[in-house]
Amino acid sequence: GLGHVGAMKMISDGSLNTRSAYCSTPYSGITPETYGTLSYTPEQIESYMRLAAEHGFDIACHAIGDEANTIVLDCAERTHAHGSIEHAQMLKERDIPRLAQLGLAASIQPQHAMDDRDVITRFWGNPAGIPYAFNSLHKSGTKLLMGSDAPVAPLDPWLAISAAVFGTESSDREPFQSEQCLDFETALASSTALGRTTLQAGDAADLVLLDCDPSELESPEAMRAMPDHVLATMLAGCWTYQSHVSRL
Repeated sequence: GLGHVGAMKMISDGSLNTRSAYCSTPYSGITPETYGTLSYTPEQIESYMRLAAEHGFDIACHAIGDEANTIVLDCAERTHAHGSIEHAQMLKERDIPRLAQLGLAASIQPQHAMDDRDVITRFWGNPAGIPYAFNSLHKSGTKLLMGSDAPVAPLDPWLAISAAVFGTESSDREPFQSEQCLDFETALASSTALGRTTLQAGDAADLVLLDCDPSELESPEAMRAMPDHVLATMLAGCWTYQSHVSRL
């Protein structure tokens, strides 16, 4: 009873670290010059989106480079596809409000920004867009879906929340793009299935019981240590874990 059919997954381009994310400007410091690679032609992407929309499926379209994101948004606009853009790592400023306008969510992985910040400086030295534009997307009204992209990054929601809120893994290092950091309430809501931080009658009882208030934490180190503060977990109303001090 916990399984269900999800979205139609699509891959529009590659990744930053392999220099295959499809961009509108060339990668810096790379010879011969490269802009990355599209996995499918724009016509194919549009065709797949149309097929998904006609059969009532959401899309979950991987797009990392700014040009790949533009193409995916253009295709979604023409086909009225609904669902999410997976990663949306670099977006042209003019494309940032389009996700909300088209009703698309941004499925983001804030920990990737921590892993990629030095690679961004190396390979996206002259970007035509904004990498990891979390706060800009939020302010434009885009629904954020925060995750880990496991096993690429550890399956730990507190790493994502910490990265989104503090913009750094260490108090000794300046935040990466502090203007794109999210407030705690937004980061926590974006980490839940329903996009809010309070429980209501009728909600699925998938819960984590903590022994401290994470909203009061003041450092990335403390936030990343939150797994040590889990007293119990509940899935669909059944306890799946209880520490020795919280037997209920």
